[in-house]
Amino acid sequence: MFNLIIKDIIIQKKDKSIFIFIFLNVVNTFILQNNYGVSIFLCFLSIYLLSVYANAYDFKYNSELMINSIPVNRKIVVTAKYLSVFIFFICAVVITLMAGTLVHFVSPALISKVLSINTIFIELFIVSIYFSIFFPFYYKLGYLKSRWANFIIMGIIGGIISSVADISGGYMKLGGYSKLVQNSILLGTAMIIIVVSVFISIKIYSNKEF
Repeated sequence: MFNLIIKDIIIQKKDKSIFIFIFLNVVNTFILQNNYGVSIFLCFLSIYLLSVYANAYDFKYNSELMINSIPVNRKIVVTAKYLSVFIFFICAVVITLMAGTLVHFVSPALISKVLSINTIFIELFIVSIYFSIFFPFYYKLGYLKSRWANFIIMGIIGGIISSVADISGGYMKLGGYSKLVQNSILLGTAMIIIVVSVFISIKIYSNKEF
């Protein structure tokens, strides 16, 4: 499983997409100061680009055929793909936090706020929603056909992100305990839909003929 995750990471470096990923999350530090919704979208977009490129690479070079020609359990193949997304998510959060903290330390007037724990949970929820819907389509339809389903899922994500401003406003009015409860609900919901999606994807991929 570890080698499969490393494969998804290494190909980003080869295509230089990793630098776009870093750039988007550094820029996100500044966008966060004025536009919460766009900031959430940039985080999601950076992760989406890495994941989509990894899938495109697998399609272009028939990686699925190669992987299935070696003794690797298909459950591990699917699980590794999901874990890659969350590694990308962690990297996005770390880059944004580091950039924001560094600039704030140098020039507090330029960066007045850094990525909050509430924002991280919202971003995690959105990333979980998207990939929980997308991956079963991806394993069922393949890379090319799943791109059509992607347009519909993007519409759903757009609707969620458009309501982020209201959600964040509600967070600001809540006390510490209430924020903890809402963050716990977001995390719990995200984990449930991810687990369900993983099982669906595994079932689809295990029955797939190559």
